[in-house]
Amino acid sequence: MLDKLPTAEKALFDAYKERDDPLCLPETRVEVRKRIRAWAYGSEDSCIFWLNGMAGTGKSTIARTMAREFHGKGHLGASFFFDRTDRDVAHARFFFTTIAKQLARIGNTALRRAVCDAISEHPDIAQKMSQDQWQKLIYVPLSKLKPSSPSFPLVIVVDALDECDNSHDIMRIIPLLTQAKGLPDIKLRVFVTSRPEMSIQSVFRRPEITHRDLILQDVPREIVDADICLFFYAQFEEVKCMYWWLQGTSPAQEWPGIDNINFLVQAAAGLFIYAATVCRFVKGENEDGEENMLSSEERLALFLPSLHSYCSVGDSAFEIPLASHTKVIDEMYARILENALCRAKTEQNRKLLVTTFQQVVGSIVILSEPLPVPSLARLLGISEANKVYHQLRHYHSVLDVRQDLSAPVRLFHLSFRDYLTSHDRCGNDDFYVDAKGRHEMLTHRCLQLMADLKEDICDLKNPGVLVTEVNPTTIAEHLSPEIQYACRYLTYHAQRSGTKICDDDEVHNFLQNHFLHWLEALSLMGRLADAIGFVEILKSIVLVSGLPKFA
Repeated sequence: MLDKLPTAEKALFDAYKERDDPLCLPETRVEVRKRIRAWAYGSEDSCIFWLNGMAGTGKSTIARTMAREFHGKGHLGASFFFDRTDRDVAHARFFFTTIAKQLARIGNTALRRAVCDAISEHPDIAQKMSQDQWQKLIYVPLSKLKPSSPSFPLVIVVDALDECDNSHDIMRIIPLLTQAKGLPDIKLRVFVTSRPEMSIQSVFRRPEITHRDLILQDVPREIVDADICLFFYAQFEEVKCMYWWLQGTSPAQEWPGIDNINFLVQAAAGLFIYAATVCRFVKGENEDGEENMLSSEERLALFLPSLHSYCSVGDSAFEIPLASHTKVIDEMYARILENALCRAKTEQNRKLLVTTFQQVVGSIVILSEPLPVPSLARLLGISEANKVYHQLRHYHSVLDVRQDLSAPVRLFHLSFRDYLTSHDRCGNDDFYVDAKGRHEMLTHRCLQLMADLKEDICDLKNPGVLVTEVNPTTIAEHLSPEIQYACRYLTYHAQRSGTKICDDDEVHNFLQNHFLHWLEALSLMGRLADAIGFVEILKSIVLVSGLPKFA
């Protein structure tokens, strides 16, 4: 019965895509985690804890750490990690159904039965409003549970609520979750993290939304700096071990030195994303054949010279002027990207690197869903996937590029996309990504790939066969990841490119020739219900009316 509930499996804290994401070091974020535990296991009325902070302050790392801790104790009811870089988890369409399915699987037979009964009584619940889903799938089943002794909390962890792409959904989710305080016998707690966006702040300011909150910027700077310092020490020890294992040598024992670590801590300005990105950059890649590959010492030095100007000779207490969090992040990304161009030996080679960056990295930052390197290459019309992989390795500190080519290429942090797509922040035309232009290019490439769609594309030779009876391997063989991507996100890219459909243009011709083939592909992918939304988007961007094939 639970299988009838559509869910966003990627949203779970321990989903496959999250497998290598960092957790807090045991000695860091001690006070913050202590306060979260005190709220979760305490007796206060506030059933929601809102942890908010600017980009790069470590909210998601704390959320993953607490989710894993609650899970280990058997007190995690559910988790939902929003991610704006992945359309599957950038919306709240399956938020409550995903939460409900996890609650039903925590091991309580009565709760599982109650959720299954709700699905049986309301088979169309997934198409109902969020209020109905909350009430019928979560609130009512939980209200039927008997009190336990002792009374342990059941915690729901919701990370990056600000990355939900619909502010109206956010406005609905928080008030509904607040109703958890009305459960008579179950202690349901909801731990939420987000940036302090105005839409979210406005909801939490309502008098009826009782909650506990913690602003990460309000944590004393000396505590944050101490945590970042511990992080740097741990990461640089890993660098030494890695180089010893790979090369039989390592940097000097005293490297990088306490002064340099103090420099970096001050430069981080309280931002963990700065520390994590710099450390990934310093670790580098074991790139065979790279004649001008920098050592770890040389990589670290790129972040040090400009900092020395902020201290006087012999001064051990380095004071760097407080900068805005975006300026700190922007300068860090600029150094990393400029270093990639330093590999160019000629102006022609430099231009090629810029062109490749725009084509590949510029597309990655606006994709609706991460793709593995081979599929990414085919989506972009690049014949050799290895060339794409080789180029992406230059950006290993900002992009998660695995040696396993079947693994999707992901951004380590959304701030990288924010930086590249803002001309004011990036300020360098070599790296600035014109999002509208990239969407236009991807719209064209999606249409080119989808031109290969045809009737009975999986060669089933049985028009009446059920999708559930088709071997998934057969579907994968005929509908590659990049074609499935094109089928799902053509309208997304078309809408954001500013495309207007005109008579006899590329989109119109595709619809006339392949609209039914597109529907067949979506059906085989289990995404036929999405077609309604796709058609609505297409209708909204029609410039000239009268497209009989799809209107």
